[in-house]
Amino acid sequence: MGSHAQRTPSSGSSHSSPRHLFAEPRGHRTSPMSDFEVACYFCGETVGREGVDPIAVLIVASWLDEQSAEQQFFAHSECFRKAGAECMAAQIAVFEPDFGDPVE
Repeated sequence: MGSHAQRTPSSGSSHSSPRHLFAEPRGHRTSPMSDFEVACYFCGETVGREGVDPIAVLIVASWLDEQSAEQQFFAHSECFRKAGAECMAAQIAVFEPDFGDPVE
């Protein structure tokens, strides 16, 4: 397993991990983000709390199967954007400041 993520099997169990590097299972955050630091999956640097950062990247392995498994990583939004194809990065609306605002 990589050094910057926590495995979250679909069964709901999880492995305990150091708070300074790892995500807690989705929907199970028990402490505020300010209590620990996270490292960017792409560059390895610490991700500060600024704008939309840190972002969490969730990988679902075997997505089409009942036995899928999830693993979550953290990243800088800019590193995530740069890692993808340019045509796909333009589709990431959630990074925009007005994302989720009501449409008038």
